[in-house]
Amino acid sequence: MAEGAERVGRVRKGRREGGFTVVRNELINHRTLAVEARALMIYLLSRPDDWELQIADVRRFLGRGDKPCGRDKAYSVVKELKQAGYLVMCEDVNGQHFAGVTYYVFDEPVSDPEEVQRRHKAGEDATITEPKSSLPENPEAGVSPLPDFPYPENQHETNKRYIQNTDPPLPPKPRQRRRTRAREGECVAPAADHLAKVAEPWSPEWVEHRIRLLRRGRKQRPAKPSRFVAQLIAKGGEAGERERLAHQARTCWPTVLAMDEATHEARGWRVPSDLFDLDLVTSYRSVRIDSDEFVEWQEAHRLRGWPPFPVPSRAPCVLLPTDGVSALDVPNEEPARAVNR
Repeated sequence: MAEGAERVGRVRKGRREGGFTVVRNELINHRTLAVEARALMIYLLSRPDDWELQIADVRRFLGRGDKPCGRDKAYSVVKELKQAGYLVMCEDVNGQHFAGVTYYVFDEPVSDPEEVQRRHKAGEDATITEPKSSLPENPEAGVSPLPDFPYPENQHETNKRYIQNTDPPLPPKPRQRRRTRAREGECVAPAADHLAKVAEPWSPEWVEHRIRLLRRGRKQRPAKPSRFVAQLIAKGGEAGERERLAHQARTCWPTVLAMDEATHEARGWRVPSDLFDLDLVTSYRSVRIDSDEFVEWQEAHRLRGWPPFPVPSRAPCVLLPTDGVSALDVPNEEPARAVNR
């Protein structure tokens, strides 16, 4: 071996006695999936068929030591696997209402996720699908090719520079305490220690918490509209007022909009735990989304400049207060948060 050349070791595979999972090389050598997504995919393939996917398990797996990762990171990794075709999410309906989701895990990407959802809805075997290849075929070798990582001319110096970091570690930044000051005439919201439970989308607790957020008043001032929207608002009239309310609904309710966005991924939302102590089932009833009552509910939101109520993709009904739109005008027991107009 020439002097200064880097020694290359050989890979020896131990004998497999059991307790292992067979994983395709295509997944291991995937060019675009993040390392966390590939690791989570291998973890999911190692689970039994009747295992239920819980976001808490994903957070523990992607965490470090005893500290789980954040919910947003866990959902972003799951979303990456969904976009790649390894995971397919299907909504479950109990009667006419949303009842959770079922995830189908495939060892190779599926070409038609909508076909999986159709089979799941019809009660058929949704695991029979046509796979798609995320790597180009290599007919000469007969196997999926390895990613062609560019290597520099001087590999020895480059590997040494990037693997061995001789720089001293930076000192930790001092932790700064943030102080919340209340402006004149403004009520400071209490600490969110009581937000300890997650409500499923469109559940009575979820709807009640969303209504309370809207009745509390808008959280921020409207953002500066585009020139076209500003011209429509300046003209006034019915069209101008409609555009003003729509712009307010798009920009003044970040928390409510985040709740609505989470329903697209069938994600729940943290709500006050005291909502679960209330008997909300008796004060809510089922309403079809194609009924006149639901149209009236959406129109009441629009006239108040509130974001429209999100509609489930499969369930034909949602739970709404038995009092109808009059429930939107009931004042909250907690103090409202003032906003600079």
